[in-house]
Amino acid sequence: MKALLVACLLLTSLQAFGSNRESGGLRMAASVYFVFSSFGSGIDRQTQNLLEELIDMDQEKGWIADVTEEHWGREGEVTYCLQYETNNLEAVTGSRDIIRGVALPIIDDGKVFRQERTAVFLGLNCGDLENATRQDLTTYLD
Repeated sequence: MKALLVACLLLTSLQAFGSNRESGGLRMAASVYFVFSSFGSGIDRQTQNLLEELIDMDQEKGWIADVTEEHWGREGEVTYCLQYETNNLEAVTGSRDIIRGVALPIIDDGKVFRQERTAVFLGLNCGDLENATRQDLTTYLD
């Protein structure tokens, strides 16, 4: 029964992806991207450190199959991609919970700098950010 529930959740979450990259919202996915950008002031290191702690916790639980970290700028810009285990219900919901864990710090940082330095996307696989859906982080707040 648990396997059937996981399969239904995955099919429902995967159907949410299409060409609309700005739809946001509470969705579950196989991969979660965190893109740390800079506009002359460096990246949001506080949120990056928090994210790395949350990644370590999810890895210890066995929820994350793979983590990629691509450095691409001179001010610390980096893109993380977390590939979650899709055959585990707790891991699937964990992909949403990790976003919840960093949503408020990202939103607060955006208010201070008057622009968003960190963005979150959901996708089907790491390495395909172009087709991932950007998330509206306000929908992850309790």
